Amino acid sequence: MQEQEIIRRYFNYPVGSGGSGVTLGVGDDAAVLTPPAGQLVVSTDTLNGGVHFFADADPYLLARKAAAVSVSDIAAMGGRALWLTAALTAPATTASDWFLQFSRGLASSSSDYVYTVVGGDLTCGEQLSITTTVIGVCTTPPLTRAAAQVGDDVWVSGTIGAAAHALAVRLGTLPAAAAADMQAAEACLHNPVPRQTLAAALATTAHAMMDISDGLLLTAEEIAKQSTVAICLDAEALALPASFVALNGEQQRQCQFVGGDDYELFFTAPAAAAEQIATLASAAKIAVPLSRIGKVSAGSGVTVQLKGQPLSFATSGYCHRFS
Repeated sequence: MQEQEIIRRYFNYPVGSGGSGVTLGVGDDAAVLTPPAGQLVVSTDTLNGGVHFFADADPYLLARKAAAVSVSDIAAMGGRALWLTAALTAPATTASDWFLQFSRGLASSSSDYVYTVVGGDLTCGEQLSITTTVIGVCTTPPLTRAAAQVGDDVWVSGTIGAAAHALAVRLGTLPAAAAADMQAAEACLHNPVPRQTLAAALATTAHAMMDISDGLLLTAEEIAKQSTVAICLDAEALALPASFVALNGEQQRQCQFVGGDDYELFFTAPAAAAEQIATLASAAKIAVPLSRIGKVSAGSGVTVQLKGQPLSFATSGYCHRFS
């Protein structure tokens, strides 16, 4: 099939319930959108085959993850997603059913996270590559990496490290847990959940926020640097994924601190708000574990402690490197 036929057949999404402000979506040279009240926030992410996903990746889940990584960035600013565009490069041998499953994955994501797919691009190339751009809105001042304050508590959502464990099992570098426990870890890797509802609940409470895509330690270092503060993390305070029963302590900490691909929220907030934040974990629309894992102080850099003793890591997390 030719490009335009694939787009008409699989990607001609109607303007749905999430399409507030969409005058014209897929099918023309550009989308026509009316911004709502508030500040627009925009995030773009690219997933490349052989770097971010395996060649046999399920196209349905791949579409959901490609969307989730950008929606997660909007959430980390305290915003909500409105519109998404997707640029897809695929080999000429790609089967029509692959496009069908990919389009269904995007549709399910837009339904779950209440945004509208309004356009994109389809090209032919040697390697599969997916670029998503999400436009969202903040109705309160955006949460940034540069606003952590001395005395803040440090929090994370979810269970950090499960996605890294699932990836390591696939690569053959770490042992697997029982199938039921690995299933949950694989879901974290292949079908991450952007924490939009939680982020919205924290929008007027948290000081600094960032999503954990490249590693917990790297995330903490970025916020400490941008905010010109020091951060101390307590390794014992992190909730453990169920799959970690297959790992020793050192393996667990490697997954948690430098593994990445979590798309959970890392945020700092006033100590006085601790009880209020803790109650969010059981809120019906949020229902995600929240762990208070550290403290912000004067100074610089990040330290990690276990039972009062410092821990060191060979790397802070994943980083693309160029010559």
